[in-house]
Amino acid sequence: MLRGKHGYHPALLAGLVSGSLCVGTIVCPWSRVPFSGQAFPPLTETSVDVLVQDTRLYQLAERISVQVMAGEPTRQTIGSATVIKRQGSVYWVLTNAHVLRADPGPYWVQTSDGQVYAALPVENIPFNDADLAVLAFDSPQTEYAVVAPGGGGQVGEVVYAAGFPIAFDSEAPPRFTLQRGQISLFLPKPLAGGYQVGYTNPVASGMSGGPVLNAQGQLLAINGMHSEALWGDPYVFMDGTLPEANLKAELSRYSWGIPISAARSLWSSTVSLSGNK
Repeated sequence: MLRGKHGYHPALLAGLVSGSLCVGTIVCPWSRVPFSGQAFPPLTETSVDVLVQDTRLYQLAERISVQVMAGEPTRQTIGSATVIKRQGSVYWVLTNAHVLRADPGPYWVQTSDGQVYAALPVENIPFNDADLAVLAFDSPQTEYAVVAPGGGGQVGEVVYAAGFPIAFDSEAPPRFTLQRGQISLFLPKPLAGGYQVGYTNPVASGMSGGPVLNAQGQLLAINGMHSEALWGDPYVFMDGTLPEANLKAELSRYSWGIPISAARSLWSSTVSLSGNK
């Protein structure tokens, strides 16, 4: 239902919110107010139709997701990122370290309104070997939404994975995608890179760095690894031990994210566009 090849179809969702469903707390496209730059308050509706809930999550996720691009003068999308913090006119976006390793830069981010900003890596953040990295960009004219951090999540909980999948067989620019699923596994210890949350949501190349949200629109994890990984063997625990064969087979069936507990220090840090904390 409502899912195209890569997830929810934007035109269909736009039609839904422009019709009779565009009531109550749903934000209609024509009634959007300037972004406050503050974190979205948690959604509290529990009795609304799932479709309405999914539509609102789509809008929220689209606002706090950005494309990460690299290169000059030709820029190519290399992944996704999540707007997690605002400090004055400077915004922090959280992505995967492997996204930035894919290209030495310079880096750019494209926000939900189509604007492109130069972005600088923020260095010296103690992620403790988690596959995470931060970019910062300056937007003195336009305010953007930032995501609210959530808790750890539970097995069986409905979650939403977002990002910009790259179609390597097409020159069309990546389109924002939201995938609905649920947490299927929460490992007692993380895999290499800090991956600890497994979920059923289909995740494709290009969605690395995108958010994993709970039904209240809070950030639970950062996307970073799709199911059936094609290269290497990512199913090794961070402490160097290996999972049993049955568990490894199960791990390969899920997409994986890094819980935001690995990045909690970000919310108490400051940054300048010199790239130094």
